[in-house]
Amino acid sequence: EGNTELPMVVWLRGDEPYVEDFCLDAEAAMDALGIKRSRLTQISGRELRVGRLRIGRYTRPVYRTEDIETYKSWTRATATHQRSSSAIKEAATKLEEHSELLADKLGAMVATHTNEINQSIGKLNEQTEHNYLEYLKQTKNLTEDLKLRFFEHTQKNYEELRLRIDALTMAIDGLKPQTHALENLSNHILKLHSSVTSMNLNQKDFQQQVCSFNQAVEKNEDSQLNLNRDIGKALSLVIQFLREQASKQDQIMSSLTPAVGKPVVNRTKPRRQRRRLRPRL
Repeated sequence: EGNTELPMVVWLRGDEPYVEDFCLDAEAAMDALGIKRSRLTQISGRELRVGRLRIGRYTRPVYRTEDIETYKSWTRATATHQRSSSAIKEAATKLEEHSELLADKLGAMVATHTNEINQSIGKLNEQTEHNYLEYLKQTKNLTEDLKLRFFEHTQKNYEELRLRIDALTMAIDGLKPQTHALENLSNHILKLHSSVTSMNLNQKDFQQQVCSFNQAVEKNEDSQLNLNRDIGKALSLVIQFLREQASKQDQIMSSLTPAVGKPVVNRTKPRRQRRRLRPRL
C-alpha cells in the first residue's frame, strides 16, 4: 500500500497483508540511515513511519524499506550523528558571530540616530500632554452637563413623586371609614365563628350521648330477649316434669285393686299451670 494510506504509527497484529513489508528492525534502520538510536526514536512516528509489532513478550518497532528510502530522499541525514553535532556547533558559532556584528551595527545606528529619537520622543510627549489636557477639558464640561441634567431630572421626578404621595394620602384617608367598617365586620364574623364552633361541639356531645343511649337500649333489649328465652325453657322443663309425675301416679293407682273388684281411679288431675310470658320490649 502507498505511504499516504497508512498512518505514521502502524499497530500490527501479524495478520495484515502488508506486515511483511515491515522487515527492518531498529538496528537495521539505524544502519541504513546512519543515525543513533536517540535520533531514530526522535523521528519515529513523526518524520519516519514506524510499525509496532509484538515480538515475544515485548512490542518492538519495525520499519519498511520504502519508508527509509523516502526519508533519505528528502533529508540529508547521510552524515553520522557526530558530524551532525559538529555542523550544529559550527552553525551556532557563526550565528553568534553574526549576532555580535548585528549588535555592533545596531549600537552604531542608535548612537547616530539618538538625537532624532529624542526629538521624536519629545514631540510624542508634547502631543500626549496636549491630548491629555483636551481630554480633561472635555471631561470637565461633560461632567458639568451631566450634573445639571441629573439635577433637573431629579427635581422633576421629585415633584411627580410628591404629587403621587399626596394623591395616595388622600385615597388612604378616604378609605379609613371603610377600614373601620371592615374591622367591625371582621370582629362580628369572628364572634359568629366562635358561636358556631361551640354549637358544633355541643352538637357533637349530644350526638355522642344519643349514641350511648341507643347502645344501652340495644343491650337492654338483648338482655330482655335472653331472659324471656331462659324463662320459657324453665317453664317447659317444669311442665314436662309434672306430666312425668302424673303418669307415674296413674301407673301406681292402676296397680292397686280393691276388694270390690273395681280398680281405684284417681279422678283428680294435677292442675296445669299457665305460662305467663312477659311482653317483648
